[in-house]
Amino acid sequence: MSDIRRFSIIADNLCIHVMLRGSSDAFYAVVKSFEPPKSNATVTSHMYLDITVDSTLTKEPNAVRQTGDMLSLRLERPAKGEINIKSWKGAFRIAPTARGLNPIFSMLYFFHILEQGGFMLHASSVVIGKNAYVFIGRQGVGKSTIARLSQAPQLSDDITVVIPENNGYSVIANPFDPNIQVSVTGRYPLDKCLWLRHTDQQQDVLVPVPRSITLSRLQRHLRPNLKFIEYSPRYLFLLSLGIKLFTSRFYRHYNLEFSRSKKFLALITKL
Repeated sequence: MSDIRRFSIIADNLCIHVMLRGSSDAFYAVVKSFEPPKSNATVTSHMYLDITVDSTLTKEPNAVRQTGDMLSLRLERPAKGEINIKSWKGAFRIAPTARGLNPIFSMLYFFHILEQGGFMLHASSVVIGKNAYVFIGRQGVGKSTIARLSQAPQLSDDITVVIPENNGYSVIANPFDPNIQVSVTGRYPLDKCLWLRHTDQQQDVLVPVPRSITLSRLQRHLRPNLKFIEYSPRYLFLLSLGIKLFTSRFYRHYNLEFSRSKKFLALITKL
């Protein structure tokens, strides 16, 4: 049986209201399992999405294009549609898979974060004490491994949200990270960015980056990258500005070589 389903998702201070058309009961049950936990944050922004399940959609490359206030979004999951960035009302079509919803929510959440001066990194992050620690590195360097070894609550596994605050930067638990079930919510002050390096030695080495991180180095770890939004003047500008300010204002960057001894925890929390 197909019908219309309505539900809402709260992510940080954003509430996404969804009208889902053409979903079967079985499909909706799977969709619900992808919903992130609702946080206790005060909702200050709302999005309204009319989403239709469409079995005729075919896979296309990811693309974003802005025309006036309309933002057209195409995702290879596949999913496609557009949203007005003033009213935040949009209509989308998705393939009959619950995974088609998650990329839409993730991308629209990304634009919401950009509006606040933030950005997303291809990184993992955890909470130790009351602070957030972000692990950055190329594919396969051990971002997920070190997050698990820390045995700390994970904020993200693949896509880490960084956002400016009055007194620095915070990391937000990413509710749309498909790789983990987020167990914590809220914002946590960013203590350090830890740039991971492979090592064959059975020891942990933490070395401060001698000068501020370069813009080009940070750009290589953006998620999605600058090219993804090159046809949206507004969001290309916001992302470029956000990361430029971050590289000039946040200096707590360290190169970290880690072993499985977990001694790295004492190193990263000591300084």
